[in-house]
Amino acid sequence: MNCRWLAGCVFVFFLFWSQPGRGAILPDSELRVLFVEQAGQADINPLLIMAISKHESNYHPWALNIAGKSYKPGSRGEALRLIRKAMASGRSFDIGLMQINNWWLRRLKLTPEQILEPRNNVLVGAMILRQEIRKYGLTWRAIAAYHTPPDRNPGRGKAYAQNVLSHLRRIIRYLDKG
Repeated sequence: MNCRWLAGCVFVFFLFWSQPGRGAILPDSELRVLFVEQAGQADINPLLIMAISKHESNYHPWALNIAGKSYKPGSRGEALRLIRKAMASGRSFDIGLMQINNWWLRRLKLTPEQILEPRNNVLVGAMILRQEIRKYGLTWRAIAAYHTPPDRNPGRGKAYAQNVLSHLRRIIRYLDKG
């Protein structure tokens, strides 16, 4: 089945299916549209991208992880202030919905301002996942590699993949009940 066709069907489904109180498992309707669109650009299942984002940031667009400590800034400006401070001190940091690491910013020649834009953040996250799927196939090893190179720390990668799988299962069960 064509992934773009599936993404289109999911897109229509999400557009018309937004009820209050679904934020705990699914992102709000505006973010759902964004996830579907950007996942389609990368030819990735949007539910998988949502599961990763749920695990990484709990769908918080300004979420940061700086040197292993999580932050949930209340605004884009506050997030940028924390990022600049991390950059000045040479610390590693992850940004936004998909928790894009600063290594990727340097590699892709992106700025923190660009990657804080939710649309860019989700697209880059989807492209990173697409790269890992090309390398490892559509396996949980590819999901683990989104977070941790499998040869560097297999146990950590496996735990990460299991967490994402748990979120994906919750999302699917929730949609099935709807």
